[in-house]
Amino acid sequence: MTTIKKRRGRPPTLDKEQALAVAQNLFHEKGFDAVGIAELSETIGVQPPSLYAAFGNKAALFEKTVERYSETNGQFVAAAFDTATSLEDGLEKLLLEAAHMYANNDGARGCLVMENTKCMSDRRAKDLCLSIHEATRQSIATHIEAVRPDLADEIADHIMVALAGMSAAARTGSSEENLSMFARVLANGLKRTLTTGNAGILGSV
Repeated sequence: MTTIKKRRGRPPTLDKEQALAVAQNLFHEKGFDAVGIAELSETIGVQPPSLYAAFGNKAALFEKTVERYSETNGQFVAAAFDTATSLEDGLEKLLLEAAHMYANNDGARGCLVMENTKCMSDRRAKDLCLSIHEATRQSIATHIEAVRPDLADEIADHIMVALAGMSAAARTGSSEENLSMFARVLANGLKRTLTTGNAGILGSV
């Protein structure tokens, strides 16, 4: 985790982008509820009034960090389908990229959004994560719908369950190798489902 060093003399000028990067790491590593303004201010290297002046309250700062995260890490769904040669290929790329990302965030493994849909005391912040979660599910369903509209919602729901499980497993130390193995097994099951049209995706894995 990056900490912005304090300087003596005049209060440091707040670099918003750097502050957001530090805040993102803290929220990702510890979760929204476990991070307070005092810790955010100390780690960023400013006094709480400066942080409030720049971002408002903690929920507003969290929104900015989630927006930043979504603009980078959150683009893997669209990227998977954009570079895919088929729907099956896109689903496998999506799952494998999730395995890579979730296992390789130094000090903040898993998914920032997924992990902060749980046990969050601030309704505004929790609703933001839930809305992004639903938007991701809908994006996946839309891509599937173009090929198999009859299976779009079912497959999208199963993928979201898989992503949540992979995120949780990464948080407890599961390696990229293990997550990727799971991703490939699920992808193979999805291919069979798309070929046969049978329901019960997870049962066919």
